[in-house]
Amino acid sequence: MIAKIDCGECSTISTRNHFLFLSTLAGASLVAVATATAQSSRFDDLSNLPFEQNRPTKQTAQTLKDELLFQCACNFGILEECV
Repeated sequence: MIAKIDCGECSTISTRNHFLFLSTLAGASLVAVATATAQSSRFDDLSNLPFEQNRPTKQTAQTLKDELLFQCACNFGILEECV
């Protein structure tokens, strides 16, 4: 028999369902933290690209063009889903 617990405001649910809910919530939290860290790292990498005499090097210019192209492609994909 599955033990029942009372979550206060919510109705009584089974222990297994409660465990699954908490596990999913914890997993989602870890994914959110990992994603935020990866994004932060990527933006740090872009902001620290080398410039010479306030002008981007050839490699920096290419990296920024690639990033811009990637972001435009993502935006296009998002907008296309809305149509």
